[in-house]
Amino acid sequence: MRLRFRLTRHPGIPAGAGPAGQAGDWLQGKGDLLIAGMGGQVPVAVQLGVLAHADLGRLADLGSNRRRGSVRRAWGTQMARLAGDLADFAATPQRLAALQRDLLVPLELKALGGHAEFATRAGAVSYLRSQLPLPGAQD
Repeated sequence: MRLRFRLTRHPGIPAGAGPAGQAGDWLQGKGDLLIAGMGGQVPVAVQLGVLAHADLGRLADLGSNRRRGSVRRAWGTQMARLAGDLADFAATPQRLAALQRDLLVPLELKALGGHAEFATRAGAVSYLRSQLPLPGAQD
């Protein structure tokens, strides 16, 4: 008897949810979970999507876990630190929603549109740090 493993779902998507479930995950800031869960490096556009749609807890978790191997591989230390800094800066769900609406969603759309400035983690981090009074310390 041979065992066969199949990926039938990933965290955040109900089995059989299909594209609707995937779109729901994206809009809840969970678009990176499948990629990260499989040990891959999350593309910058997906990371910006998480920043643009995640809640305070998710962003704070990324920041506090930035030195864990799985987060470093998937997100990179500086991008995960930026997520935590954004959570600290916003401090409330209302301020985060305004920051996401005014800055992060437009940035996500530019990245998805192929703007070269946001094609790398370093470019995205640099741009966001220049737009907001966030701590710029390096790890």
